[in-house]
Amino acid sequence: MPVINRACDAEGQGQCTQVPVESVAFIFNAQHHCRAAGCARLEDQQIRQERRLTGRTRTALIHEPMDRYLLNMHALHNAALIRDILPHELTSPIPYLTDRELRHSELASAMRISGPRKRAGAQAKAAETRARNKHAAKDGAS
Repeated sequence: MPVINRACDAEGQGQCTQVPVESVAFIFNAQHHCRAAGCARLEDQQIRQERRLTGRTRTALIHEPMDRYLLNMHALHNAALIRDILPHELTSPIPYLTDRELRHSELASAMRISGPRKRAGAQAKAAETRARNKHAAKDGAS
C-alpha cells in the first residue's frame, strides 16, 4: 500500500503545505504504519460513554511517534479516484501466486478426490435424517 509521510509535526513545525479547500478532490483514509513504527506497547484505557469516563477499561495499542501512514486502498467510495492520482506502480495488484494455473490445477485435483467423498457423506446423513423423521412420524401417529 502507498505510504504517506507527514512533513511537519503536530504543532505545525517543519515543512507544511496548506491546501485550499477548492483543491481537495476527495477524502481518503490513512492508517498509522504500526509495523514500520514498531508499535507494540499495550496500555489499559478507561472507556468513555457519552463523554464520561466509566469504570471499565480496555486494552489499547499505543502508537509510537512516527509520522508514517498507509493509504487505505480498500476504501470503496473513492478507490477509482485514488488510482487515478497515484502512480500505477503504487496501485497495481501484487499477485500472491507465481503460477496461478498450476495452483488451480492442484486444487482441482484435490477436490476431485475429496468432493465425491463429501457428497457421499452428505447423502448418507440425509438418508439417516429422513429415516429418523419417518420413524418419528410413525411413533407420533400411533
